[in-house]
Amino acid sequence: MKNRENKAQSFKKVCGRIHIASVIFLAVEVLFGVIYLLGVTGIDTMWTGNIWETIPELIRTATMLMMFNYMRLIFGQLRNSETPFLPEVPRRLKAIAYTLIIGGGAYWTAGFAVLGALQYLAAIPTSVGVDTVAATVFGVLFMMFGCVIWGISYIFARGCELQQESDETL
Repeated sequence: MKNRENKAQSFKKVCGRIHIASVIFLAVEVLFGVIYLLGVTGIDTMWTGNIWETIPELIRTATMLMMFNYMRLIFGQLRNSETPFLPEVPRRLKAIAYTLIIGGGAYWTAGFAVLGALQYLAAIPTSVGVDTVAATVFGVLFMMFGCVIWGISYIFARGCELQQESDETL
């Protein structure tokens, strides 16, 4: 029984730490968004006065903002719960998955279409904008992780069903 209580406390502690980390990451992404919108030099993109070169980074930042906000909601709720199988968790995991799939597709499309044309057709060096290879890789990774999280959401949905059956049995 004591081992079970220690595991429950450990679960809550880890969820609390992830919640705090997601709040910090959310604040950092807000800062990146403000930097990109104000036209100040960012980490990935140097502002050149051309909004087209900043669009992929704004899409990435918006995607990350939404993902970290959902993570904040999920782990904020889990740190106060006895079980991870709550009805809201699969819904929020699906929201993260859709965000990553749509955001990754938009990031890849914007990065390749806009910057690919600028870099290859207009002979603009990659140091001026976002590298199309990075935009392609990160866009595909976002979509891939979105698909994985989508699958995990179904696992959590099944866990919720089993949790409900177990609660009704007792």
